[in-house]
Amino acid sequence: MNADSVRIAHFVDQICLGVAHIVPVVTVLRWNRRGVVMGTFANWFSLVVAGVLITQLDPTRLRGFTATLDVIWFFFGWVYGLSYSLLIYAVKCLVLLLWQRWRAQSTREDRLGTEDADS
Repeated sequence: MNADSVRIAHFVDQICLGVAHIVPVVTVLRWNRRGVVMGTFANWFSLVVAGVLITQLDPTRLRGFTATLDVIWFFFGWVYGLSYSLLIYAVKCLVLLLWQRWRAQSTREDRLGTEDADS
């Protein structure tokens, strides 16, 4: 195992982590609840692929507890993906709710200000 292989494995890991955390944001913002399902799958799948790629680049990774973690992730990683996508959806809904209330409040204040100016 040489240093270049370790660097490449680390780079692949970072790219896959970036994809796993950006794609759910995009899908949830674009497709709402359907995006939660797509984001969950994208997160889980990209991290499964990352595990396979990194294992191919660094075979010493299969020794010990890391192999067990890969198996656990394969079966239960979707739980993390779902919670991450639902968190994004909840933040989106909260921001939209606050935006609508702020717009309603400012519109009401504008109408009251216009009526006061007319009298």
